[in-house]
Amino acid sequence: MVTSTRIEEMKNPSIVLYKAGHAKVQDAPVPEIVDPHDVLVRIAFVGVCGSDVHFYRHGGISRMVDPAVGITMGHEASGVISAIGSSVTRVRPGDRVAIEPGQPCRFCRPCKSGSYHLCKNMRFAADPGPPATQGTLSKYYRIAEDFVYKVPESMSLEETVLVEPTSVAVHAVRLGDVRPGETVVVMGSGTIGLLVGNVARQFGAHRVVLVDVLPRKLEFAKGFLECETFLSDREHSAEQNAAALLEALGLEEIDTVIECSGVSVSIETGIYVLRGGGKYVQTGMGRPKMEFPMTVMSEKELVVRGCFRYNTGDYDLAVSMIAKGLINVKPMISSTSEFEDATGAWEKTARGEGIKNLIRGTDWKSHKKIGAMQAAGNNIGPSLDETFADATNSYKHKHTVASGPNIDHAETYRQENIKNLEKHTPTPSPISTKVPTCTIARREMPSIYSSTLSKSLRCRQFLIPQHQQPHGATSHTPKAQKNI
Repeated sequence: MVTSTRIEEMKNPSIVLYKAGHAKVQDAPVPEIVDPHDVLVRIAFVGVCGSDVHFYRHGGISRMVDPAVGITMGHEASGVISAIGSSVTRVRPGDRVAIEPGQPCRFCRPCKSGSYHLCKNMRFAADPGPPATQGTLSKYYRIAEDFVYKVPESMSLEETVLVEPTSVAVHAVRLGDVRPGETVVVMGSGTIGLLVGNVARQFGAHRVVLVDVLPRKLEFAKGFLECETFLSDREHSAEQNAAALLEALGLEEIDTVIECSGVSVSIETGIYVLRGGGKYVQTGMGRPKMEFPMTVMSEKELVVRGCFRYNTGDYDLAVSMIAKGLINVKPMISSTSEFEDATGAWEKTARGEGIKNLIRGTDWKSHKKIGAMQAAGNNIGPSLDETFADATNSYKHKHTVASGPNIDHAETYRQENIKNLEKHTPTPSPISTKVPTCTIARREMPSIYSSTLSKSLRCRQFLIPQHQQPHGATSHTPKAQKNI
């Protein structure tokens, strides 16, 4: 990849794609905070998506990159808040965040009706436009405060990158109205397919089956999800594969199919295996036009939904699921490339190597230091010295917004933040090292029951003293209890 200046000498190094197969590292102005609700994020890691590969190979998808100006690539990203606007209340400099990489207009009918992801004026990262919207493969990225999501210290910045595809999975499962006890078939076992299967299980699906044509991908899926898998035969028709799948599962029909490959035969197979009144969600992006078993869909009265990115609440739920350990995304991270070798990461993904390949931000060494600090049990937060030394706008004690480099108040704020963190950070205890999924308030009970409850439900318990019983309540606790 071409670069004419050392990255260390650039103010805002960015990976810019000009046309198919031609990208280079170049400097760009540091984004200015122009709205009081803007935040500036220093990028830590960026994930490689299939769309990145398509752009690199073909110069775009539905809209092509303008070779005269190019486009900064990347949309799956994590980072650290570097500066904030005067009205920002959700985050503070030094916070570690996941980025939802699209800003809607907020004024059109879809936005006002709660479907902002369908906004026709959406400014999505790395979209050629017009107007073009720059992506996240740069040192700094500006976005509105309500499109960054603070993550806990228990989540690494590498894991945080996976919040974006997990949000796609959450959106797909919600559209599929997956319910407890259902059987869900996921067509395609790439990143989105794996996460869809994982989220479907969290929504209560009793059987999750991943279907693919590549044995090695299904092998990973089987270990990652501990789920059932089915190897689709490339030489068979959709009807034949559907019949073989149902026979292998010992079922006559399927409740819900979520298609994540975008391949024609996979789409048809999904329609054939569904029960009457079953639910089908098209998540994978394929050819603009293809054959579709319309008659079968109509005769079964299927509920067919398209799926596009994510909407209200999807990011919040994705962060919560990963943070609580309900979805473990660590095994999905296959490699991490240097910033200047972004094209190598794209090529690696194009060859089908790994599940999720990442690209380090330009200051990746400081983020490695963060990981080491956290591993050592340091609770004072993420590389505050480096974060505030780099701040491009002054904090000025929650007042004005500056547009140029100014860190006069960074040290004051840093010391204030450390004091607050030390003051409010609890001493680690056995119960705080495990993330609880619920809290149970209880009366007195035998200790063996209490221990079993904590282990089986992985929850916290709160003992209500007898003298605090509700008015009129009668205690049924015996005066003496035998140990069981």
